Amino acid sequence: MIEKQHTNHTESYVAGNVLSKVAELISKNTKIPVERITVDATFEELGLDSLDATTLLFELEGAFDLTIPDDEALKLKDVRQVVEYLQKLDVSIE
Repeated sequence: MIEKQHTNHTESYVAGNVLSKVAELISKNTKIPVERITVDATFEELGLDSLDATTLLFELEGAFDLTIPDDEALKLKDVRQVVEYLQKLDVSIE
């Protein structure tokens, strides 16, 4: 879904905004500079352990006013998966 060759401008803009918000939340909770957080980064590469990942998911739920079911949360292992999951839910960026 992210960076498709034939993506339209609006879809690309939304993906970028979601990515920016996700990167901001990761940075806030880990002190990793936001510019080091890429869409292809795995939680492991970013040094997030299971507690960090759980904290991130709570932050995402609060930021986007949604609930991520446990079975879905367990599938999210990298930034791209998080962004695509949020796009699938059609989240709005404030």
